[in-house]
Formats: sequence, C-alpha cells, structure tokens
Amino acid sequence: MIEYKAGQCNIGTEEVRVRYIMCLMALMAAAACVFMIHWYKSYIALYVVAYFAFSTAVLTGLQAIKKFCVKHALSGKFNFHAFGKSEKVCNVDDIKRDIQKARGMIVFSYTIGLLFLIGIFFLCDYHKL
Repeated sequence: MIEYKAGQCNIGTEEVRVRYIMCLMALMAAAACVFMIHWYKSYIALYVVAYFAFSTAVLTGLQAIKKFCVKHALSGKFNFHAFGKSEKVCNVDDIKRDIQKARGMIVFSYTIGLLFLIGIFFLCDYHKL
C-alpha cells in the first residue's frame, strides 16, 4: 500500500493511471499542433495551443511518474483511495513542503514547454523567415 509522504507522494495507483492517460492525450494534441504548424499555416494560436498542450503533457507525466498531484498539493490534500475521494493534510509543514514541490513541478513543465515551443519555431518556421 502506498503511504502519504510530504513532498514525495500524494496519489494512489488509480490517480496515477488517470495522469498517464491525460499525458497521452496532451501529447497527441501537441503532436497535432506541430503537424498543423509544419504542413499548413503557422498561426500564433497554434503555437500557444502547442505550448500549453506540451506543458500539460510534461506536467501530467511528471505527476504520474512521481505519484504526486500538483492540484492536491496546492489545496493541501492527498488521495490513495477511489478517484476523487481526497483527504486533508493536517500538518502545516507537510502542506508547505507539498506546495514547494508543486510549484517546482509547474515551473519545470512550463520551462520545458517553452523549450519545445522554441524548437517548433526553429524546426518548422525558421526557413520561412
């Protein structure tokens, strides 16, 4: 049985499975955007959607791998039971550790998303400049 550890683990296997599915869906959305940017038109909206789709894929994939939900951490909760049945974290220091880890994961995923966006631009649009 998985146990709550502040800043390390706050979701069980059912929620991890959901995160993997969300990661796969976000990766497919990002791939579709890259395909449209490369083969059709390079609208700025496609870049924005690709950025958020890839950042979401990185964030949900990280959550699944680390068994750590950012939303639960920011709201001071954890869940090891059925999907959607979360419990409150009682210790204030544990909540602070969870929030710190969640913020780090968010910054990391958006940074990787930005690098992805820059890569898309140079691979798909650089020759059009």
